[in-house]
Amino acid sequence: MEKKQLQELAEISMLRFTDTEYEALSRKFDEAFKKVRVLLTANVDGLPLHPQPTGMDTLADDKVIPGFTIEQALENAPRKRDRYFVVPQVFE
Repeated sequence: MEKKQLQELAEISMLRFTDTEYEALSRKFDEAFKKVRVLLTANVDGLPLHPQPTGMDTLADDKVIPGFTIEQALENAPRKRDRYFVVPQVFE
């Protein structure tokens, strides 16, 4: 992945990287894209379809456990309004 593309992605994500970090990220993205290309070009003709290809057909039952109250969750929030966190606007 080109540095310019990574810079645009970083800007959208509100991240900052050094030149060294951009080089490392570029290599990692290129490796990931190579793996995706292999998967996209794999011949899967004749392979059976599975509703749960990840083997997640043996999930445990959901259990309701007590969590935070809204007040506890907002207790240390730097900014809040009523019952909600206030965060910076991401999209213009």
